[in-house]
Amino acid sequence: MNEDLTFQGDTGGLVSLMNTMRNIASLYRGAFIVSILLTLLLGSVACDGSAQERRSGLACAFPVVAQADWTDDAPKPVVKEQAFAYDIENIDLNRGRATAVGTVSAPLTVTVGNGLFNFVETTPIGATVVTTVFLNSVTGRGFKAVQSRHLGGVGEPFPSQNYGFCHWE
Repeated sequence: MNEDLTFQGDTGGLVSLMNTMRNIASLYRGAFIVSILLTLLLGSVACDGSAQERRSGLACAFPVVAQADWTDDAPKPVVKEQAFAYDIENIDLNRGRATAVGTVSAPLTVTVGNGLFNFVETTPIGATVVTTVFLNSVTGRGFKAVQSRHLGGVGEPFPSQNYGFCHWE
């Protein structure tokens, strides 16, 4: 197996694969076994490189954010539209690593769940940012995705969730 996994092929093929895996999961309810199979199958997704463009990462856009104004005793949720996007590059499932590329770059830890990828960033102040891409939930804009930020350490806690979509690039 190739040390550095990259993805080739069309998104439709991956969606079909994910639907098959979801059907297997509903039949056997063995989440651990399905996760292992999913990891193996995703690692072998490939097409003829001359016929398909090479997939090297995910482009993500999050047009909606939910934040908490927590300056008082009780948090006050605030939901609004935003223009926030970044890429997830160099996805390596064998090593569990990737890179977030946006305003700044950051190393990510990757875990594969049952029909999803989790990308975890630990910020320089020790806070966490988790991006989950739901591979079996695709729309015309891509896979549904959520980014949760658990920021704080300087002033009041500032948790937020960004809602959007990621697609292979």
